[in-house]
Amino acid sequence: MKIVFIINPAAGNGRALKRWRRFEKTIQFPFEQVVTTYSGHALAIAANYRESKQVALLIGFGGDGTLREIIAGAAGSEKLIVGSIAAGSGNDFGRAYGTFTDAQVIEQFLHKPLPKRQDLGEFTNGKAFQFVSSSGIGFDAEISISVNRSPLKKKLNQLGLGKLVYVVYVIRTLLKFEKFTLSVKCDGNLVTYKDVWLATVNNQPYFGGGMKISPSSKTDDGLLELTVVHKFPV
Repeated sequence: MKIVFIINPAAGNGRALKRWRRFEKTIQFPFEQVVTTYSGHALAIAANYRESKQVALLIGFGGDGTLREIIAGAAGSEKLIVGSIAAGSGNDFGRAYGTFTDAQVIEQFLHKPLPKRQDLGEFTNGKAFQFVSSSGIGFDAEISISVNRSPLKKKLNQLGLGKLVYVVYVIRTLLKFEKFTLSVKCDGNLVTYKDVWLATVNNQPYFGGGMKISPSSKTDDGLLELTVVHKFPV
């Protein structure tokens, strides 16, 4: 089985590549490595392996976004196994699905590989998008979009202060956010929620860097859970 590490150098507030250089020195088995260079690159890499029908273990060295791309690219393949090394800032993926803690654990897995099928969520908005852990709208989504587009994030990452940008945008978004009305239709029943702050569909319990927003969610039960936060006073 081919072992491929897919490294996102921007993960962990820009510190993942340095972590990889240290981790690489501990590996005692043959492997290949690919460093991503743009958003969507990990998805393209995994999709290429899926289309080539190679037998491989793809290990994402990054955060939740990196793993989402790899899994979306590999989904449906009978030849690929996806694993992870938690090197992001949130790492909710590792909390629910598990993660390799070091190179020795990977080597033990290779001696007796026991992969497990997991659910993959999907939503459509003109085109289909896959999600692994959760997908949502509202307050938290607006913060994430603002942070990812902010030039301040890169500057603070360089100083090792990347998490401060979230504090800035939480405050800014709180001051201007407009609550909304959400209608949900399930099994023919329509439910309307007013004064909604956020709504998230979960495939696992955690989101936002360890918050257990959906405790009953399981990664392999064929179900997704919806959490709606509404009529919440500030």
